[in-house]
Amino acid sequence: MTSSTGEPLASQPLLPKASNPDLNSTRVSRLTSTLKKQWFLISLMSGIIFAYLYPSLGRKGGPLKTEYTVKYGVVSLIFLLSGLSMKTRVLARTIMMWRLHSVVQFISLCLIPFFVYGVSKLLNLTPINKYLLAGLIVMSSTPTTISSNVVMTKAALGNESAALTNATLGNVLGVFISPLLFYGLISESLVPHSGSDTSVGLLRVFIELGITVILPVIIGQIIQFIAPNKVAFLQTKVNFSTLNSLSLSTLIWSVFCDTFSNQELQIGVGSLLSIIALDAMFFAIFNSFSFFVSRIPAFGFSRPDTVAIMMCAGTKTVSLGIPLLNLLFEGNPNIGVMTIPLLVYHAEQLIFGAILIDYLKSWVESDPEL
Repeated sequence: MTSSTGEPLASQPLLPKASNPDLNSTRVSRLTSTLKKQWFLISLMSGIIFAYLYPSLGRKGGPLKTEYTVKYGVVSLIFLLSGLSMKTRVLARTIMMWRLHSVVQFISLCLIPFFVYGVSKLLNLTPINKYLLAGLIVMSSTPTTISSNVVMTKAALGNESAALTNATLGNVLGVFISPLLFYGLISESLVPHSGSDTSVGLLRVFIELGITVILPVIIGQIIQFIAPNKVAFLQTKVNFSTLNSLSLSTLIWSVFCDTFSNQELQIGVGSLLSIIALDAMFFAIFNSFSFFVSRIPAFGFSRPDTVAIMMCAGTKTVSLGIPLLNLLFEGNPNIGVMTIPLLVYHAEQLIFGAILIDYLKSWVESDPEL
């Protein structure tokens, strides 16, 4: 074959395809947007990798003295920010919705921990790493998340004020209930409590909680009550949520520095994959159960109420769970392993929660009562 000029087609140079600058720009924009949305998970993974490469930097007794700087400084900052951000006026307005709050807290801090405890007892007969099983119990015993459940409830047209109230109420209750669940459900066969008497250990933990958790929250609430305008102005200059997430990433990094400093640490790939699958299964079970309970006619919950219950009852917080774990099992070199189920669950609840939003939003919009 020849061209119109009589030259063989094979002899003609092949021109490269013209690139589409608009298409490339769109792809870069989408990638940037995704990275911005998932920056916390990226920072977590980066911190864990950095801890693996340089574990001596952030371990207890290391050059940064994280047993003081992180334990007291960073953790206190996390809960001071929580105290400054808690909408106590909203809590006071919606506290009368006692049925909804009771259902959420009962599922979150009673049914889920004991259900996971039963599953963990069965899995204790398998080769799965015992510290990962203890981590499953830790994950289940923490209260609902502080902010993401409220954001997702609002996006799905749920009862935002009810979600906000349960986020606050759950984390206040969790300060006292979660340590008791940790101690009561994590048996000595899984994780020894550092050989200390349980009552002495709990007393120490509650004293530490008073210093690093309760006191900063109270101070934050007092500042918010005395100078609400100044706090609001400060929030326009400093993103409390971002600062809180950075502080949490620092805490998790220091925890994994201690973990990777333990030369005897061995976790099989099979155990890790099992935890990923179990967390996904737990999230599906918790959300399905919350949905069916909230649709019982005797409760009289609306569809927006159901969305709030689903987003709050089945989600778990790393913001309280990691500091509590760090205090409760201080000195145990395997704390980092015990945080893995909670970190995995946190990532999965964000992913699956985002998927659920569109379906729940459509379901609420189709409600004939609205």
